[in-house]
Amino acid sequence: MNNNAKTPHAHDRVTADALERKQTSDLSRSFLAQVSFCFVHLLLGSIGVAAATACALYTTQEALHPLLPSFDHNRAARLLLTVPGYPLQALNGFALGFLMAKRLGGWISQFTWVVFFALVVLVWLHEPGRSVFLEHLRFDGTCAPGGSCFAKAIASLMLVSSTSYSLGAAVKGRKGLSKT
Repeated sequence: MNNNAKTPHAHDRVTADALERKQTSDLSRSFLAQVSFCFVHLLLGSIGVAAATACALYTTQEALHPLLPSFDHNRAARLLLTVPGYPLQALNGFALGFLMAKRLGGWISQFTWVVFFALVVLVWLHEPGRSVFLEHLRFDGTCAPGGSCFAKAIASLMLVSSTSYSLGAAVKGRKGLSKT
């Protein structure tokens, strides 16, 4: 066989623009894909942040328990749920929001806080005598397991988690915009 024969190969027929991967913008995604990304960011920004923080703290607690016997499971649970302002969840939410915005993209990740803010407002409108959010975030030590505000802690936890997730995604969005 003659190797110099002009037989076309597959790579000869491919143009340079076909090999370039075009970045998909949010506007060109289908409606179902946009709804799916919104739902994923919403779940990650709320339940995902709370679960990831709990898993990280309980793993740390198990590793440190032989060295610090007083740092048991009950202290770890109280650290997660009774520290005003949820600082562990806020830090974890910021980092997770930054990473997921980098991985999944989407401008919708910057607005996950809106759903939980609306939830807090609706609960407050249903029970206007008590502020769901501020009641759990008081620094006077009145919010403890079994206390009057502990039952409403989930709403404020989800609001703090989703807000910090959105802030992390916004920082990633700003960082990505400054590079282009």
